[in-house]
Amino acid sequence: MLVKVQFWNSKKFIKLQDGFTYVDFINKGTALRIYDDTDTEIEEDILHELLKAKPDMMLTVRDNNTELEMLPPGSSSCTDTLSISSRSSSDLDQTPERPAKRSKKLEDPATAAKEVVLAALNHKAGGDAVLADYRSKNTLTSETRRVLVNILVGHMVEMHGRIPTRNQREQYALGIVILFPALRDPYSKKGYEHFNDVDSGTGYLAWRLKTVQRNTSHRAAKGDAASSDLGGPCLKRSINPEEHLDEDAVREAIALLCHTSEEGQIFFKMKETFHHRHGLVHDPDKTMDILKIFPRFLDTKGLVNQDFRLLFNPETANKLLEKWDTVFKPGIIEEAMGL
Repeated sequence: MLVKVQFWNSKKFIKLQDGFTYVDFINKGTALRIYDDTDTEIEEDILHELLKAKPDMMLTVRDNNTELEMLPPGSSSCTDTLSISSRSSSDLDQTPERPAKRSKKLEDPATAAKEVVLAALNHKAGGDAVLADYRSKNTLTSETRRVLVNILVGHMVEMHGRIPTRNQREQYALGIVILFPALRDPYSKKGYEHFNDVDSGTGYLAWRLKTVQRNTSHRAAKGDAASSDLGGPCLKRSINPEEHLDEDAVREAIALLCHTSEEGQIFFKMKETFHHRHGLVHDPDKTMDILKIFPRFLDTKGLVNQDFRLLFNPETANKLLEKWDTVFKPGIIEEAMGL
């Protein structure tokens, strides 16, 4: 008979021989106690009958010795890591209470994989919605599953690079079916091949990872081509603005820009700070802060064109407005769709 047993935060299937007794189930002489799925203690004389009546019931074993492991004589745990019974959907948002000392046996690949997937969902936008959807339906819709796959592939690339190893891809796939047991495929060998089959290179994770790799390579190739041209945004040009302020004067000008509402003053101070702003554009650590430092770009029309005039010349700057709708706008939208 196969019985599901929980000891601390480890859950396993154990195999009991026909005619087993209560003493066979636990080590004789220890202070172990057995509870059913309603947290009711099971007496010695009814254990056998209770398991026959409810063979799918989860048994919980407890004692006061944190070092003791639940491995009854004559029992054998399933060799497949997926044989570890998964937690119910209500446990997804709960952290198990851990003993002061943990056995090394509890640090298994399934637990580590589940924690990786759960950490990704907890730290990425949309992860909470995936967990909530599974808790309410005990499954995932096709749309939510795609969100799950996108989140995990993004986390995988962020943690391990654009080409993660075989073991890293398998860890995420295993973590999915451990955290979401209803998503496991009972007809496959490992239960998670539909998310990642390393032998055939198929599965939801594998397909999404290939798409990310293809898009990244495409954007990198476009970037290399642009930087090799005579122009492009990556080319550092020599600039010679009429006014070049020192650091103290730049700080004063930026402070004034945040408070003044006089348009002429805004254009003048933005022109004075152009050299400083141009340096920020080519600093990878500060590029994203341009609109925070110079928020007037958001509410004052014409400032972008003024910067183009300072960087190039009036004739070239005018082409920006002429080509925006037909050339630049579609290209920017296409690039944004791939991010």
